[in-house]
Amino acid sequence: MKRKIALVVGSTFLCASILSGCASATPVDKYLRSFDKGDSEAASQIYSEEIKDNAEDKEALQTKLKERMDSIYENFKSGKITSDEAKEKLKSYKEYDTSSVYAFTTINKVTTLQKSKDAYSDAEKAENDGNLADAITNYKSVIEDDPNHETAQAKVLQLSETYTETMKAQAQQEADSKDYDRAINTINKLSDVVGNTDELKTLAQEYSELKNYRYIKVVCTNKENLPEDSSAWRFSDYVLFTYELTNNSDKAIKGVQGVLHIKDLFGDSIMDSGCDFTGYTIQPGETHVDDELSLEINPYIDYMTKVYNTNYSDLIFEYEPSMIVFADGTSVSLS
Repeated sequence: MKRKIALVVGSTFLCASILSGCASATPVDKYLRSFDKGDSEAASQIYSEEIKDNAEDKEALQTKLKERMDSIYENFKSGKITSDEAKEKLKSYKEYDTSSVYAFTTINKVTTLQKSKDAYSDAEKAENDGNLADAITNYKSVIEDDPNHETAQAKVLQLSETYTETMKAQAQQEADSKDYDRAINTINKLSDVVGNTDELKTLAQEYSELKNYRYIKVVCTNKENLPEDSSAWRFSDYVLFTYELTNNSDKAIKGVQGVLHIKDLFGDSIMDSGCDFTGYTIQPGETHVDDELSLEINPYIDYMTKVYNTNYSDLIFEYEPSMIVFADGTSVSLS
């Protein structure tokens, strides 16, 4: 008889305990239970009826949801789960208004970190294979996705220095062989990888000038304005240019065809003008002075009046030869 009474009393306490537990469940706990079951309708109802107008519960729910998503991200970050697994776990959070924004943000973090990890793996492989250009490019991608990645930053600096010295030496060898096009391409390739520094800009310019001057060097040494003067049968303003032409080839040069580029003091283009030299022969190593070429100025064309009105010292003249005709009848075209 006593055992039956004890059993009844015990059952009563158990039911009371269960009911007490049910009654003590917070709206946030109930929401999360419905969420975990995938019962979005029940979760939405709990939110609307019990959480929405309670600032403390709203904040508590947001904190819980963010903690859950942060945990998923950290598990992926530490390698416990893959990016696909992390995205799959975060997928359900996108379907609820209370967590959708943070879910999208976290998924984007997973995608970005995975991209960084892939780039780092590709960079290590390229470095091991001796492909410094690809290694630097991929390490830079790592930094773009993870600016605080110290190893990638150090690798970029270290490999860029090695790659720069290697490519500069290669370009110099190509220039020494008078293959200036290849030397310029080598410097341009280097610039694409490490950035177009002032040093590399200068080198590219030097090789470009050497390319232009390998047969002939043409320099505009003076500019003289000739104003309109009807008494001298000059019915327009003119600019008279003086050039020095130095034959750097091993054959006599009979004619030079090319373009004169005129720029302002800041290097901005003012005008380009076809400019050919004929009527005399320049022997190898000889420098010839030509002061007979002039430009008729049209007062209604701005760039012409700018050339006329600007001092020689405030202009930059660059001559680009396109064809050289030698005295023996041969010729060479320059791209």
